[in-house]
Amino acid sequence: MSRGARRSLIALTHRDLALWPAPDLASLTRPEQDAFCNRRNAVELYANGTGFDEIRARTGKTKSEVHRLVKRCLQLAPNGSIQGFRALILFTRVSGYVREQEIRHELGSGSGGCAGALSQLLSRLPEVAELLDDLYFKRSARDTMHEARISITAIHERFKTELRKLGFTNDHWPFNTGNCGYKTL
Repeated sequence: MSRGARRSLIALTHRDLALWPAPDLASLTRPEQDAFCNRRNAVELYANGTGFDEIRARTGKTKSEVHRLVKRCLQLAPNGSIQGFRALILFTRVSGYVREQEIRHELGSGSGGCAGALSQLLSRLPEVAELLDDLYFKRSARDTMHEARISITAIHERFKTELRKLGFTNDHWPFNTGNCGYKTL
């Protein structure tokens, strides 16, 4: 029996769908189970090389929808494996929010419009991320001794000091918010 056309979205290491993580269907409501099974069927048909016309006839899923579902299944899970069939549950988030836009914010106008600002800053400045990790988790070089109980306020002050050293002004996030990013931190 032929496996059909090669399906390039699914890497060879993930071709065995029996190894994909799957949810416990008993934890889903009947409508959620039906939607999940329909989505899973579309992905399985795709993996078996079934043509998109037949997939659409059997599941109602278009080619672009099937591709989207397969890509969701192949996203990495926090444990390092793929999301697998768990990604097909309705309203399941498979990846975190990643801010792409620069932050344009008026000085002192609260923190609205700054979603993802800290993550964006820490991904751009790994040395600041490392400083925060070291302070919060009390990891340090041999010659540094942290306070026994360092407060979030103290960590926030060190965070702001480090950003000032890197040239951040009052026009940059977090200094252009009412609490200078304290609530986010």
